[in-house]
Amino acid sequence: MSTVYLIHFEQPYQHAKHYLGFTTNLAERIADHRAGVGSRLLQVVNDAGIKWEVARTWTGDRKFERQLKNRKEAPALCPVCAGEAAYKRARKAGNQ
Repeated sequence: MSTVYLIHFEQPYQHAKHYLGFTTNLAERIADHRAGVGSRLLQVVNDAGIKWEVARTWTGDRKFERQLKNRKEAPALCPVCAGEAAYKRARKAGNQ
């Protein structure tokens, strides 16, 4: 099963507040991110001591990941940033 996931940063790193990614093994990919492997953004976020969490996941492929990235509205899809309204928007996005 493929997963698209949204990571929320406790505080922004420069302009970035989120990371949106794709994986076929979420637990392994998150362990890689925690170890600073794979994503340059998460490596520098870790090095800066910024805490982060997986805020949202969807079942989907790389095409769906790209669709979400192209929307450029990660904060609106993030339940940490937008609360309940984000859940509703994310569910709608997943149904498109």
